[in-house]
Amino acid sequence: MKRNPVYILLFLLASLVLFPACDDENFSADPSLALSFSQDTLRMDTILAGIGTSTHILKVYNRNKESLIISSIVLADAANSGFRINVDGMKGRRIGVLESLFGKEEINESTNKVVRNALKVFEENGATLVPVTDNIDQPWLTSEVSVHLDDFQHDLDGYLATLPEDWQIHSMAEILEKGLFHPFSESNMRDAMTREVGSPRYLEKMYNKIGVRTHVLKIMADLNLDAMVYPHQQQLVCKIGANQQQRNGVLCSSTGFPSIAVPAGFAPDENAPIGVPVGMEIIGRPWSEAKLIEIAYAFEQHSHFRRPPVSAPDLNK
Repeated sequence: MKRNPVYILLFLLASLVLFPACDDENFSADPSLALSFSQDTLRMDTILAGIGTSTHILKVYNRNKESLIISSIVLADAANSGFRINVDGMKGRRIGVLESLFGKEEINESTNKVVRNALKVFEENGATLVPVTDNIDQPWLTSEVSVHLDDFQHDLDGYLATLPEDWQIHSMAEILEKGLFHPFSESNMRDAMTREVGSPRYLEKMYNKIGVRTHVLKIMADLNLDAMVYPHQQQLVCKIGANQQQRNGVLCSSTGFPSIAVPAGFAPDENAPIGVPVGMEIIGRPWSEAKLIEIAYAFEQHSHFRRPPVSAPDLNK
């Protein structure tokens, strides 16, 4: 395959603003002070079906004694380059807060508190939070839209049928007959065995799926939203062996819309040394993965909510 090198020159337009001296830091407006760069040209090759896949790092250094402020960073001739640059994926975004996916029971309070606190990160860093009051019913999505159990046997059997003839199993029925399953999975597998892809009940769920997709897209269009956020689960994660309840992930798994879950903080619990981790989900329109990654990455960089488990070794050693 022919590799076409593309050269990008990144120019930093730095405006040096004079500020009164802080405790131990001075800012200078001297135009003779310059920044330096780890490299002045980034070379990127298009190597896969016209999609640029390279990742490069450009470091900017201020080797002066005085502190400088970079007021803007732009990509030269961006409109004609085929590339774009994004410094902060949060600033200027309109983020909807899907209120109906916050639990209303006492068991949901700790999760809600953590996520509500995490939402402040958006406002503190230039995003606009927009309340979304439309009702998205999580239990209804689970029972009337999600087809993961309906597809379970059909898809698993399709895969197992491709295995060699001397393979131990070739169907879900054989897994159950031979007891080759974890006890936690048995009820879901037996339930899946009673369902059928293409049945009237299956088609009803697929019809409901179209309605939910349309509803979500209308919400985002009416409110001019870049994304929406809500707790990944309405209550704290269950202990190993238990069945997680009130799982909001069903919204994206049933509609097929892209989403990213990010750390939102920790809820105190006597059984968790550093607290119980709470996730926040960010949903976007179809094919908006690039925008979601920008928003999620900016959120993580501004929040730093993640904590390594106490049992994790020090990876810096």
